[in-house]
Amino acid sequence: MTFQHPDFRKHVLFVRYEDLVREPDIQIERIRAFTGLALEDYDPDKLWTGGGRDFSSDHKSGDPYINELYGRRMSSKRVGRFRNMLTADEIRIIEAECAPLFSAFGYKVECRT
Repeated sequence: MTFQHPDFRKHVLFVRYEDLVREPDIQIERIRAFTGLALEDYDPDKLWTGGGRDFSSDHKSGDPYINELYGRRMSSKRVGRFRNMLTADEIRIIEAECAPLFSAFGYKVECRT
């Protein structure tokens, strides 16, 4: 089955990160309804450990995937942070190259050429 197949969306649930961290209860309910999973152990306030890996050295070395929110409750604090890290030209290039994906996933293009 391909992305263009008419039944594709019946078999795939898209959950945008931004939506998950801004409205976790609503999105978890969508996931429950779509998958049939009970998810009774889901606790939005529970800290997670990352499988026992020690990320402190990664954080100290500046690895971008480790930040102050690691292990904490879901948060929208870093949503849109790319605006502080990329120039307007870089954002325009990414938006132009990824326009079909942005459209498919419901993202708005912010920078215009």
